[in-house]
Amino acid sequence: MKQQRMNVSWIILGAVLLAGLLVVSLYPQLLTAQKPNHVDYANYATGQTAPYPPSPVHPFGTDQYGQDLLARTLAGTLNTLLPALSITVIVVFVSMIFSTLAVSSERSIISKSIQSIGNIMSALPALLLLMLVMNHRNMSSPYQEVQYTLWIALFEIGRGAYAFYESMDKWFGMDFVDGAVMIGRSRLGILFTHLRSWLVMFLLEFAFSELARVLSIMTMLAAFHIYAVEKMSSIPFFISFPPILGIQSAQDSWVAIIGDATNNGAFISYPYFLYGPFLALLIAMLGANFIARGFRGRAILAGSGQSILSHSSL
Repeated sequence: MKQQRMNVSWIILGAVLLAGLLVVSLYPQLLTAQKPNHVDYANYATGQTAPYPPSPVHPFGTDQYGQDLLARTLAGTLNTLLPALSITVIVVFVSMIFSTLAVSSERSIISKSIQSIGNIMSALPALLLLMLVMNHRNMSSPYQEVQYTLWIALFEIGRGAYAFYESMDKWFGMDFVDGAVMIGRSRLGILFTHLRSWLVMFLLEFAFSELARVLSIMTMLAAFHIYAVEKMSSIPFFISFPPILGIQSAQDSWVAIIGDATNNGAFISYPYFLYGPFLALLIAMLGANFIARGFRGRAILAGSGQSILSHSSL
């Protein structure tokens, strides 16, 4: 086994990307003077009607209602990141508790269960199962966002606990850990003393890589009409009588803009509908993965350079 130093340059790069994204989201006037809810169906001076293509006034164009897509993207930052962060915190916290209980006693029922569940979750298509489960969701419930968060977290906890357990179990194979066990130290005590720094680094690596993974899952679910908060409304760009009703997001977020444009087919004729939210997601996911890569140097994984990202399965 070998121990590597964490790569500070990756952490700094990721932190700069995430901090920059948060700053322009909190102060959107730095990038645009447009308001996210301002509707402009027609420009009578030019004779144009919404949606408007990218221009100096609207860098990423507007939607079918004339709402500036850059302003909508920046306004949707919190609606995107808060559910993703909530899911990540739940997954990290619960996974760590289960894996800690499992490694504290060898060959326990918990450890065997985690191994079995981890193997099953790694083999199953989590995205497909989530779609099937959420197909019967109640859109009239006032707790839509809570249900959405808990369902994704539930599917991710099995994979997360397995990743934690597998790494911790490898740490206990080190020679100095065997020596500590021989003099009477408990496995739980060793984990939070001798292995504490590695545990913290692995926890941070897992948390940031999980955040990127959750954002990816949320985006793919949105492409299949599954949002954190949703509603039934007339789908624009499709003219029919009676009007076609479809599932749309009830709040502005990056994944909602992508999902709505994908579901109603608008992105085919207006690809710039996706520019803003895709760029925001790319920055957020790159930032999170860069930080995870920086902390990865201190995670001891049998000297093989194996990462917890190798356990990802959609």
